[in-house]
Amino acid sequence: MFEKHKKDNKFQLSDLGPILEVIMAIIVFISIICAIVALWEPFLHYLEHKSEPGAFLEFLGLIFSIVIGIEFFKLLCEPSRDTLLEVLMFVIARHMIIEETSAMENLLSILTIGILFFIDRYLLGPSSAKENLIRKIKHKNSTSEDTDSAPSESDQKENHI
Repeated sequence: MFEKHKKDNKFQLSDLGPILEVIMAIIVFISIICAIVALWEPFLHYLEHKSEPGAFLEFLGLIFSIVIGIEFFKLLCEPSRDTLLEVLMFVIARHMIIEETSAMENLLSILTIGILFFIDRYLLGPSSAKENLIRKIKHKNSTSEDTDSAPSESDQKENHI
């Protein structure tokens, strides 16, 4: 009897993971909206001081932080390999562009991006973006067969992808 009760508790605790992910996604979304609204003041500051060295990079750093937050939000909402790679790319790009890095750090960043692409392309197989495109094409084909209409030229081009 104790084992059955223990299994029920595990099942209930495992259900909390997706709920916590949704809560965190909502918090991240609200934070992104606040950051976008708060971007107005730094934008005005940039316009006033745009001729000063580093003013643009400072403003660009804020924008990159928001973009990384948006990509992280997408990762929380729809976890996929493609979204994870986008987040990592933006983080690496922000580091290379905004931070003052040495040539060795830049080389390591570029090698990291190359390794990410290599792993994605050759070790992990077809990406979810490709799978989604294939699903959309199949869905279009099934709906066009249902309506007995001839496929358009754009549908035929998509089928060759």
